[in-house]
Amino acid sequence: MNKIALSLAASLLLTSTIEAKELRKLDTVTVTAQKVEENPKNVPIAMSIFDEYSIEDKKIDNIQDLTNYVPGFYLFNTSDNGTAAPSMRGVYSDFRTGSPSVAMYIDGIPTLTTTGYNTYLNDIERIEVLKGPQSTLYGKNAEAGVINIITRQPNNETKGKLDIELGEDNKKQLGLSVSGAVIEDKLFIGLAGQYYEKDGFIKNTYLDKDVNDKKHYSGRLNLRYLVNDDLELSLVANKEIRRDGGGNSSTVRNPNPHNIALDLDETNKMDTDSIGFKINYNIDESSSIEAVTAYKKTSLTMIEDFDKTADPSYKQHAFFPIDNKTISQEIRYNLKEDNYSLLLGLYADKSSDRTLNEFDTAGGLFIYGNQKVDGTSLGIFTHLNYKISDNFSILAGLRYDKDTKNLDNRVTFAKEEKSFTEISPKLALKYKVTKDSLIYATIAKGYKPGGYYIFAPQGQEYYDQETLISYEFGLKSSFFENRLNINTALYFISISDKQIVVPLSNIANYIKNAKSATSKGFELDLSYMMNESFSINSSFSYNKATFDDFKYTSLIFDNQYNVIGTQNVDNSGKYMPNTPKYTYSLGTQYRGNNGIYANINLNGFGDFYIDDSNTYKRKAYILVNAKIGYETKDYDIYLYGKNIFDKDYSTQEHYNAGFIHLSKPREIGIQLAYRF
Repeated sequence: MNKIALSLAASLLLTSTIEAKELRKLDTVTVTAQKVEENPKNVPIAMSIFDEYSIEDKKIDNIQDLTNYVPGFYLFNTSDNGTAAPSMRGVYSDFRTGSPSVAMYIDGIPTLTTTGYNTYLNDIERIEVLKGPQSTLYGKNAEAGVINIITRQPNNETKGKLDIELGEDNKKQLGLSVSGAVIEDKLFIGLAGQYYEKDGFIKNTYLDKDVNDKKHYSGRLNLRYLVNDDLELSLVANKEIRRDGGGNSSTVRNPNPHNIALDLDETNKMDTDSIGFKINYNIDESSSIEAVTAYKKTSLTMIEDFDKTADPSYKQHAFFPIDNKTISQEIRYNLKEDNYSLLLGLYADKSSDRTLNEFDTAGGLFIYGNQKVDGTSLGIFTHLNYKISDNFSILAGLRYDKDTKNLDNRVTFAKEEKSFTEISPKLALKYKVTKDSLIYATIAKGYKPGGYYIFAPQGQEYYDQETLISYEFGLKSSFFENRLNINTALYFISISDKQIVVPLSNIANYIKNAKSATSKGFELDLSYMMNESFSINSSFSYNKATFDDFKYTSLIFDNQYNVIGTQNVDNSGKYMPNTPKYTYSLGTQYRGNNGIYANINLNGFGDFYIDDSNTYKRKAYILVNAKIGYETKDYDIYLYGKNIFDKDYSTQEHYNAGFIHLSKPREIGIQLAYRF
């Protein structure tokens, strides 16, 4: 009897784990990098792709986590309040400009500001990270690349998932998603929500509480309606609420920077709302029209103790509310014939950025800035893919953009308007050496408009547009029936009028345009499936990004921020900030038929300067992440670790040498997942 029971139990266990493995079997991934569905092996763009399984396996919880696995991509995040500045291939953006060089889209809804950029991810179907300028198809702020995020789309299958995580520093995370058909084959709905909280790792010894504790709420509604075989309507609405403490900043004067005495309870409160409505209409078998209407609003209020003391005689408490609103409309026409495909598009948006810089000081209340910048954009673009032969194709694209910015200074009552126009062409040649190998060469222009920097001293707000030309040669190849995949790319980027934030004091800074700069390097992605259970993944990137000509006259301010003099600065030949010289990752993964799962990833980042004068540097560092667990058809249980050796990679601030931005400590936790 015991033998029969034991045999039955073993049979059930084997069945559940085999079914679980089949659940995770990956089909050929389809991407929409060029705004049409394609096999990524045929797209002449260097890209990193993460499907829902690799997102879970690598524990990619937010945009910051992508930096561990995307060669050449880095996110310099000092405040951890959702605001972050991406860097791609040496082309970086400062989070204080509010304007990223890498555009991000979630279900077609654009994120064109650094506020709210480091969003948390839940119930994601696919992430596509496109490297190199994508301005022809995506327009402004895509000069260095694009992050394209697609959430899970509901269908006829009724399913759900519950995720629970418990970790160090009282981390608690709960995620829930359900989807299915309201009307079979007609109307589908998906709901997803997440709750996250965690204690801070910096202690306010004066108020006896954590400085940088976190508490987040997020939710999503996804509706799809199939009107008929040719017309599909979809709506996606997102809500994210952050009720966090202060940033990860301390001071170098403390013997233990994780303990600091502040007489202010620092807070970062952010609310993000977005909604996107999409129409997809198939005119006939070869042509279609897509229209995406989107609205996104982000409000961030930062209350910070700038003096970093509890001494009232040094009191300098900052109040920074920031509001960003964008409404956009894009319409695309797609035509696909046997030997060519054509895309025609029109894009327009209207935006509003509002900020107030208020300081409560020992000398009284001081309003440093109260400004509003409104903007409008118009883009017209086309993209052609022409097949000359079975193996050789040419791709050509062209875009015209016009951006207008209006400044309304509520302190000086000054009103200004500037317009920026740019033509962004792209030309790519691709050749299929074999059915599994592709080589390509690309020349493309990138563009980021100028505008008014809302944190600049009065009268110094304006800065000019930034452009670049990128030259790229790449190889995509597969061997041994797709078990070994190798992707590599070489690039050279010539940048004109690079937008640089120049610090003036611990409060004031403004933007200067560097006349010219250069970024060059190479990237390598390699994955090898040794057998059905064991795989190896690795990547490497090298980059050298320097100013060729960056000379300017810097303003000198007194304590009341009045100009009292000037000085000449020459940073020509110096490295551009926030761009690691190299990044690499090496990971192994095991997923067996017995339900056992394990992975370990080694992620390295080279040193880089954090200021344009190359005075302050973040040293090279290595992080190790690991995960081990047991998987079945219906549930998973894991033990995971992030930065398991507790590596300290804190960074000293360049505009206030007394500040230090503390790195995140180790996190060990348990993760439970239940599918129903």
